[in-house]
Amino acid sequence: MRFMEFYVRPIAAVIVVFVTTIALFGILSITPGYAHDPIFIENTQLSPAEGPYLPNGNISFALYGRLENGSDSRGFRSKLQSGDKLVLSLLIPNLLPEKLLPLEQLPTLKVERPDKSSIELSPEGKEVFNEPFTGTSYLRLLSMQEPAQSGIYHITVNGNQQGRFTVSIGTIEQFGTPVDNVINRSSNLNRISDWYSDSPKQSLTRDRSRKFIFTDYPFVVFGIAGLIFVLAVILVKIRITKSL
Repeated sequence: MRFMEFYVRPIAAVIVVFVTTIALFGILSITPGYAHDPIFIENTQLSPAEGPYLPNGNISFALYGRLENGSDSRGFRSKLQSGDKLVLSLLIPNLLPEKLLPLEQLPTLKVERPDKSSIELSPEGKEVFNEPFTGTSYLRLLSMQEPAQSGIYHITVNGNQQGRFTVSIGTIEQFGTPVDNVINRSSNLNRISDWYSDSPKQSLTRDRSRKFIFTDYPFVVFGIAGLIFVLAVILVKIRITKSL
């Protein structure tokens, strides 16, 4: 019995450490990856008036959507005050088929200011932006920053080809702030994975070039290391038992 206590207690302690490590890294793997509060623009929200409304454009949001064809559009509205800064970026997933499209076939961004002036923004390049904790990768097509006017901005994503997109807005990381005209907001985190993995139907080939990279999933690495450690401890104890 004394030997069994000597044998079981260290293993139990290792298992507790192992489970705790997995839990901690599971949490860390999710939180940093969503520094922008996720919002989805539905396929029926073709214009800013129909799309999500963000009462505070300083809050950091990521708006996800997809364009069904070259004449399709999606829109949303965001409110800012004089003295604020309008901060916008347009991105696409770093996946097939979007990543192979030439710049002229990628979506554009129209920003209508509160004073009714507007600006049309076209892709300037493809800057890789990786989210290491979620294992997702994006291409930033364009960015915009300017002193804000007081009032509501109307922002439209216009398609030149079928594909997925993300618009990021704001700089203050704060989650759960009120938004209007958003459907099933509580499920948005799960929807991101589906959105990312579901390539447009026009493409018969999915992106098979992306491989599992351990550095993209630190909690998996630590989990495997912990499991190996537990097995090593068990083997050592078995050898001690046989030697006695």
